[in-house]
Amino acid sequence: MSTKMSEFSGDWAEPILPKEDTLEKKKDFEPQGKIDKIYSLSVPNMESDAQHAIAKTVIQLGRTLLDKNSRYGNSALNPVRVHSSANLFEQLNVRADDKLSRLRAAKGKDEEDALMDYTGYLILMLVARSLQQVQH
Repeated sequence: MSTKMSEFSGDWAEPILPKEDTLEKKKDFEPQGKIDKIYSLSVPNMESDAQHAIAKTVIQLGRTLLDKNSRYGNSALNPVRVHSSANLFEQLNVRADDKLSRLRAAKGKDEEDALMDYTGYLILMLVARSLQQVQH
């Protein structure tokens, strides 16, 4: 059983526009779609630079995960299992370990990319747990 965004309901699923004063203060944030609008709800005023940086980073990571999921056909959460029959959680753990190895060797921009990839796999682990609970 696959769970699609369209199967969820509730206020959080509706687009939420960022407050105009927030966008005026932080010109470098431009909402690009539903994911940005959803995250703008979590910090409605974004008064501090830290709050803005958190929201911007989470949005960036969300965009990346959704883009990769679309391009690669949900391969992280529904692998083809040609070379491994390990369960999904073990496979995600192995991928996260690979990202940690990459992070140890990375420098500069490569370090930031490896950290984002590692964080992405941690989020995918949470998503997998959530989907597993929905299915049971």
